[in-house]
Amino acid sequence: MDISFNLDLGELRSIVNKLPKELKQKVTRNAVRSGARIIKERAKELATYDNKRVVGIHLRDAIIVKHVKGTNDIHRVGVKGGSKGAPHGHLLEFGTVKMTAKPFLLPAFIETKPLVAKRMIQNLSN
Repeated sequence: MDISFNLDLGELRSIVNKLPKELKQKVTRNAVRSGARIIKERAKELATYDNKRVVGIHLRDAIIVKHVKGTNDIHRVGVKGGSKGAPHGHLLEFGTVKMTAKPFLLPAFIETKPLVAKRMIQNLSN
């Protein structure tokens, strides 16, 4: 389960596109990563927390930012699943027939979108 979005950077994108390829990749990757981390931190704040949990890790501890291999500027904010993660993240985000949804990723994305854009622009303009 991941949240993604495109950000129109207009003139700033054209300036970045004029950079040498290696520098452009580093600059854009760092900018996108910095924006994704803002979403991650907000999602951790919104995620449910059960202090009585004794097995596995807490949902908020399984929220990660991951670079998509084969791309330069795509990062995903999501929940690490499997035995070392929180495989129940999607159930909380979307709910089930027996449980109402307790979303944390989408609200984090919506709430932080202006701040993410600002941080990415700051990163790109430095």
